[in-house]
Amino acid sequence: MGPTGMGSVWVDKGTPIHATFGSKRSMEALVVMVQTPPPRFAFHANMMPDERTLQGSANGIFMEVARLMDEAKR
Repeated sequence: MGPTGMGSVWVDKGTPIHATFGSKRSMEALVVMVQTPPPRFAFHANMMPDERTLQGSANGIFMEVARLMDEAKR
């Protein structure tokens, strides 16, 4: 079971740039949010987070989340 609490994704010009869920950050946070949707969720559009943990296009980031989820099933 994943962490509880609130999941957050910061988005700049349509691209995710940072994600948190409990103590998880970055890609790990996105994977856990997809596997175990949090009871509360927030998108932060055009607000800069304290750190940037995600790099690349939105499409690339979500394809990587799908790949990591697929590998976890094996």
